[in-house]
Amino acid sequence: KWIRCTNLIVRMPAVHAAIPVASAHCGHRHTAAMISALSNVSIQYNFGVIAIALALMDDGGTYPTYPRTQAQSAWLKSLVFAGAIIGQLTMGFAGDVLGRRRAMLLTNSFSILGALGSAIFTWGDAANVYTIMGACRFLLGVGVGGKYPLAATISHEADSHEQGIKSFQVAKGFFWQTPGAILPYVIGLILLAGGNTTNPTYRAVTEVQFRLVLAVG
Repeated sequence: KWIRCTNLIVRMPAVHAAIPVASAHCGHRHTAAMISALSNVSIQYNFGVIAIALALMDDGGTYPTYPRTQAQSAWLKSLVFAGAIIGQLTMGFAGDVLGRRRAMLLTNSFSILGALGSAIFTWGDAANVYTIMGACRFLLGVGVGGKYPLAATISHEADSHEQGIKSFQVAKGFFWQTPGAILPYVIGLILLAGGNTTNPTYRAVTEVQFRLVLAVG
């Protein structure tokens, strides 16, 4: 009886210890799912937002506040994709070297600096504004591209279930790219409803609108 009682006492803490371990794993899985969802929203938002920003900068009139050529429009829209290729090629490797968390912090830092930089540092004449915006969009692209391998890996590794369930968790993360693609247009419509950019006296409104829509990324 004493031996059985001793075994029972020894085993009981192991049973109770499994509860916080399972709870911690569940919390980690939900955190990873949230990181994956937000990352995928950010990816598609920042890919598409430049078209909305450039439309706002046109003021809707014949004489836009920031005139540009077709070539400038083309490279402003493509630089983020060039940066995304660099991010995809480098940030997955950074995740192996630095760890997933540190690599995700690094790629998010690039995204934040690129998005805020394109909104805050774009002052001066049109040529200066578009040059700075292009550089910031490239940096943003590196950050956005780095989210692809890291978000998918974090979501996959956070789930200890069988392979099919892990793949489903990754797919759920990529679902959020659709709301991310829609969001720039929703914000653009809200900003247009808040001010008339066709009136020349509303140049200040234009300045706020295109900077705000870029900064949200």
